[in-house]
Amino acid sequence: MEYDSKADILYIRLRETSPVESEHLEGNIVIDYDDKNNVVAVEILDFSKRTEKSFSIPIAVPS
Repeated sequence: MEYDSKADILYIRLRETSPVESEHLEGNIVIDYDDKNNVVAVEILDFSKRTEKSFSIPIAVPS
């Protein structure tokens, strides 16, 4: 997961494959797909406008 403060985008990568297509949803959400139509990432645009204060998201990484 990465946050780009200049662009104000939270980027959540779900797979290591490269996206080849994107779907723009309502609410400034972008879903990225690979060449097999698998979701590879989720982008949340204008992220700071969606939160009132700082927070953290715990992430479990499988071994």
